[in-house]
Amino acid sequence: APQRFEARLRDENEKLLTMDISNLPIMVNGEIVGVFGIARDISDQKHFERQPYCIQGIDLHVSASVGITLSDGHLEQPMQLIQQADMAMYKAKQQGRNNFQWYTSDLNQRVCEHARLRNDLQKAIETRSLQLHYQPQIDARTGRVVGIEALLRWEHPEKGFIPPAVFVPVAEDSGQ
Repeated sequence: APQRFEARLRDENEKLLTMDISNLPIMVNGEIVGVFGIARDISDQKHFERQPYCIQGIDLHVSASVGITLSDGHLEQPMQLIQQADMAMYKAKQQGRNNFQWYTSDLNQRVCEHARLRNDLQKAIETRSLQLHYQPQIDARTGRVVGIEALLRWEHPEKGFIPPAVFVPVAEDSGQ
């Protein structure tokens, strides 16, 4: 089967990425390259050209968000690599399409903190611990109240007040 894919790719200039778990070769444009070559090429932005792909006369604009992780080969749970690459990919998506991101332990720490905050926010919503405050909007020329602004505040039981700039994006990301 790999030979048929390789022949087809070379004949029709199709693009396909495949991965063989045993030794991790990756096929790109009909050439088998190592994972380090792919990581290097991605780092050099070679695979992020913004030219459309023409398929049956229709121009398709394709974007890619890529998460990259490396291993020394001594992981107790190989699934960790997939999880790390997944975290890095979502970070790449947050930075905008056609991006890549390397996995770092700092990224893992931020993802864990985000998850804890999301869970704490869900508890705050369920226990009605968020506070709504109203602030008048005043016209500076006349001194008259022209509106009222609703402000949501959250006093975390352990961390104290969490600013809206921190918890509102978490709520939006998680659909809360």
